[in-house]
Amino acid sequence: RTGGEFPFDQLPVVDFGGKRLAQSGAINRYVAHLTGFMPEDPWAAAVAGQVFDATQELEGAMPLVNLLTGDKHAEYRAKYMKRLPRRLDNFARALGPSEYVVGGKLSYADFALHFVLDLTRLVEPTALDRHKELEAFVERVENSSDGVKEYLSKRPTPVGIATDPHLEERKP
Repeated sequence: RTGGEFPFDQLPVVDFGGKRLAQSGAINRYVAHLTGFMPEDPWAAAVAGQVFDATQELEGAMPLVNLLTGDKHAEYRAKYMKRLPRRLDNFARALGPSEYVVGGKLSYADFALHFVLDLTRLVEPTALDRHKELEAFVERVENSSDGVKEYLSKRPTPVGIATDPHLEERKP
């Protein structure tokens, strides 16, 4: 890690044809540019960026789903759930009446928001009950393209949350 292979001596790092890029936000924005999921308009890109950055505050759901067990899980979950209502209110307000974060076109921020909302539903299945607009958003993203549908249908399923977290392959 300290030999210069990792720009900030930590993960994540992705190698793009011999060029290494670190930090999840930078990696996500770069891939969004490459794949057409970065808004072209500078203001729309900034709005997408603010929502993406805000989703990082909810990524605490990931260790709750994939790592923590027992008392540690219960303690961390209590903290997460205490912060969650305000965060969900903020996401609902940011989305407003729009189909997606920056209007009618899917962006990398939509995928990030879907990701944290999906994890949150695994932590607490009723978490989105007060926000039907966020439930509808999750469904829109899940049905936004054949590629997204295919990915989600093949993605491993998290099981054993809080007791023995691991992934199970989906059966065809």
